[in-house]
Amino acid sequence: TDIRVHYIDIIPALSLNFPIRESIDNTAIIEFGPVFSTAISGKEKNTLVNSSVVTNKLVFNYQNYSRFDVGVSGSLGIALKKISLKTAYYFGLANVENDESLKRNIQTRMFSITVGYYLK
Repeated sequence: TDIRVHYIDIIPALSLNFPIRESIDNTAIIEFGPVFSTAISGKEKNTLVNSSVVTNKLVFNYQNYSRFDVGVSGSLGIALKKISLKTAYYFGLANVENDESLKRNIQTRMFSITVGYYLK
């Protein structure tokens, strides 16, 4: 079973910036905080014993999948004069599988790498 869920996330993170070598333009960045997510869509793809594939849209309700997820996120990065590089990890704390008979634990995990360019 392959489950893909698309979320909208709200991350009120605390960001700590540390100057590198007494420079105001170059800083190391550490961020962490809670994540509140709501699912907007998703698909479940099941590969059966005879190698056939069945794909269904996810149903968000109390019997199937939870629409809401909560987790924590942390990131490390560096900001130079015009460019920023950051890596982050998100760890979901909630099991979004509501059907207890399936005995599955589906928790969100995400790793990201971000490259940014400052327009200022």
